Amino acid sequence: MKYPTACVECRVAKIKCAQNPADPLTACRSCIKRSINCSRPWLEKHEQSGKPVKKPKILAQAPLPIPQSSDSDLGVVSAQGINEFVHSYFQFIHDRPHSLFHERSTWHDIKTGSIRECLLAAICALGCRFAPREQDRRLASRYALRSKLLFTQNLEEISIPSIQTCILLANHYAAERDNRLEALYFGIANRMAYILGIDKMNTTDSIISQEIKARVWRSLYMADRWCPPGLGLPHVIRQLDAIPRNLMDERAFQSLEEPTPLSTVECREGLWAYNIFLADILASIQELNFSLLQENVNRPDVDRQVDGLATQLQNWQDSLPSYMVMDEENLADYRRQGQGGTLVAMHLGYHHYSALLFFQYLEPDYEPNQTSKEYAARCRLHGLAFSRLLHTARKLGDCHVVYLTVVHMTMVSSSVILHSLLFGTEEEVDTARLQLCRNFEALIELSTYWPCVDQIKERLFIFQDACLRSSAAKTFSVDKWIIRFLMEHALPFEKKHSDNVESTAVAFSPNQHSTVSLERRTILDNALDNLRC
Repeated sequence: MKYPTACVECRVAKIKCAQNPADPLTACRSCIKRSINCSRPWLEKHEQSGKPVKKPKILAQAPLPIPQSSDSDLGVVSAQGINEFVHSYFQFIHDRPHSLFHERSTWHDIKTGSIRECLLAAICALGCRFAPREQDRRLASRYALRSKLLFTQNLEEISIPSIQTCILLANHYAAERDNRLEALYFGIANRMAYILGIDKMNTTDSIISQEIKARVWRSLYMADRWCPPGLGLPHVIRQLDAIPRNLMDERAFQSLEEPTPLSTVECREGLWAYNIFLADILASIQELNFSLLQENVNRPDVDRQVDGLATQLQNWQDSLPSYMVMDEENLADYRRQGQGGTLVAMHLGYHHYSALLFFQYLEPDYEPNQTSKEYAARCRLHGLAFSRLLHTARKLGDCHVVYLTVVHMTMVSSSVILHSLLFGTEEEVDTARLQLCRNFEALIELSTYWPCVDQIKERLFIFQDACLRSSAAKTFSVDKWIIRFLMEHALPFEKKHSDNVESTAVAFSPNQHSTVSLERRTILDNALDNLRC
């Protein structure tokens, strides 16, 4: 007698019925994915043969399985739990470090079971970090492992979901401080993107598909500006070719439904269109900072380059549409539509890039002039502006900027404020102390979601120690050590020793006399005490 090899449900739906080879008596994969009961006709063969039949695993709903763990609370998460993790991902992460999805389409795919499981697991690996229960936050590594296993089984499937999965996994491994896998998954995503040609617009795609591809490509470009320098690696994407139009307004994009003709869509530019312009400037700032390590640096030439980049940053700010300028009215408008965090994230980036550009002038290793004094003042201004904006976002409660990159940006802002606290005027001390404490409060909150923050905080302690030990604030002189602190944020950071670091700064020892007063040292120590807890 010939027994059917496909279940009734798959035959009716005219889709492939694939049994699980590891457990042939359970429901087929398609039924599990679609959250329906499976008739499992192949069981008849086992029953007729007289062989003992295990109790079948019929899933009324299709929860996302987590790899086995010794922890009893890390079993299978309910569909409701998965939905909460996905919601958290869109609330806290999406449109900040990357912009990958049309949210409405993603929820539709989850509801119908058509989303690839490796992608859903990768979303949950980031989203579960913001769960109120610690045991749910601990699922991040399990979800990432599940996603990785499923993805590698179908590595040759070159598609947008595969690229999205890689980007999310890279973000997860960045949080785990696994730099090799972070770079690997970004590299795979870049190659797949080039193979698919998503750097070019395909006018035959739907408007939603066009926008998703454009956002995925720009997210890769943004990541390429951040990831390689942070790991001491070269850029992969050299430039972003022009396309017929920029990214549309995020609020308009998320409200789209299929099918929507392009002619009916409001095509004013969105926040991510201007984010990419900033990323171009960041790449130039990085190149300039690394060039400072060369011998016989031509200071007038460096000053001219800084002036040019400062002009670009100012032009960027001046070019912002009126509705993107950071003010109370615009922020309230973006908050009402759930995009407050995206607006804040863009402006945090602007202040961070500006602080990176002017940082070298905080303590120049040459005779200060009017230009260097002005640039040092602008560095302090942007360091404080970053801190104030971050505090405003945290105080409002619905402008979430808690993605991992904020940790490093807050560290740089703190180092700038630390300079004002230790070496600024008496008028600057109170403001510096207040904003430094607020930055530390933000870092403590971020450590709830990203345990690696505790390791990253050590960079600031090392930096503070060098400041207190260094004569004439030479810690801020531009050398290999300070460039690594500013740029190579993902690599280990060691104490500054004159015997193993090529430095243009004056060597120091614990017994050296510091120019920092006892009062200011005490203020800094008190501020750092809370961060050390």
